[in-house]
Amino acid sequence: MTPSASPITSTSSTPAATSPRGQSRSSCSTLPPDAGEQHIRTLLFEADPGLDFTGVLPDGVDVTEARAGSYAATGALTPADLAAITAWWAARGIMPRSLSLEARSLEDVFLDISGREIR
Repeated sequence: MTPSASPITSTSSTPAATSPRGQSRSSCSTLPPDAGEQHIRTLLFEADPGLDFTGVLPDGVDVTEARAGSYAATGALTPADLAAITAWWAARGIMPRSLSLEARSLEDVFLDISGREIR
């Protein structure tokens, strides 16, 4: 028997919160499958310098090398994008020395909206 995926539900014994209008609210909600896919994220990693990532990630995800061997892939990264880049590394025997995934900061969002830098 194969286990099937089920929505995330709360299993705590804490009662549900009540909204100001008296409606009950669950402390845990189910997210749609595509939730969060459009959020801009940055995948930071250290690897050998001079790698060419052409065709590895989709258009709209930019890979830059700020200094030799220090890369940033920025865009609406999806789980499939992460799988693609890790498969690309594996096929070439590349093991990144460090790896982190970051969401955009409030400052980044502000700068996009305002179109100016904070001084």
